Formats: sequence, structure tokens, C-alpha cells
Amino acid sequence: MLLDRLKEYWLDLSRTARAMLSTLLLLALGGLCAFVLAPAYKVQVKLSADLPKLRAQRADMLQEEKLIASIRKKEREGGKRADIKTLLKIAIARSSFVNAIERLETVSSDEVQFVAAPVIFDDWIVWISDLQREFGIRVQSCKVTALDQPGFVRIEVTLVAAKRSLVEQ
Repeated sequence: MLLDRLKEYWLDLSRTARAMLSTLLLLALGGLCAFVLAPAYKVQVKLSADLPKLRAQRADMLQEEKLIASIRKKEREGGKRADIKTLLKIAIARSSFVNAIERLETVSSDEVQFVAAPVIFDDWIVWISDLQREFGIRVQSCKVTALDQPGFVRIEVTLVAAKRSLVEQ
């Protein structure tokens, strides 16, 4: 019924009116397609731009994983005490702020200082807790400075090793 009415309406139109209406319908259809497909195209462009960076991060993580495994293997075979800097490198490699480390210096055989920014404060608190539980490393002194971005801080910390700390899995 509706199709019959549309067909009748179409046949009643002049040739020029049909051409104009066809052109308008094609333009409307093209605009609708552009409106629907534009967000998908933007996402595709963004993901294409992010892909090399994500691949590089994955490669870094795989390299760090190999380093951690080799350190753990050496420690298991040797059974000797790991130095605090090695333990920190292991812990930092697994942290969310691995790329935020500005400085990591050994002060003595049982003491290390490092500076990191920007660091998410909540992640920092969890990391310190894990560090103490897993390796027995504790905070000797710490300076936390808030950054302009909410939740982010700059950390300046001195960490000391426990009396006995073996790398274990």
C-alpha cells in the first residue's frame, strides 16, 4: 500500500523533479554514511597511531621479563643475597611507573635512592607495600610532592634493604 503510493507519486513527478529528488536522496544517504562511519574511522586512525608504541612497550616488557627470570635463576642457583638495587629493578619493572623513574642511585650496599615522576599516588602506596612484603625493603625517608594533575605525585625516596633478602618466586 505504501509502496504503491510512493510509486504513483514518483511516476507523477516530472523528469527534472525526479532527478533533483534522486540527487537529494543520494546526498542524504552519503551524509548518513559519513555520519555513521566517521567515528569508526577516527578510532581506526587512533589505534593505528598507538600500535607501534604498544608494540614497543610489549617488547620492553618481554625484555624485562627475561631479565627478571635470569636474575631469579642466578639467585636460586647461587643462593646468595641480592643487592637492593637489583631487587628494586625487579620491582620497578613490574610497576605502573616503570617509565617514570628519573634517577636510581646506590648509596650503600643496603641503601638506594630514587626519584620518579609522574607517579599515581595510589599505585605508589600499593607498590611500597608489595616491596616490603616481597623483598623486605623499607622506606627510610620519602618526599612526596603533588603535581598539577590530580592523583599524580613526584616521589623522592631512600629505601633500605632488610638484613636478609633473597630473590624468590
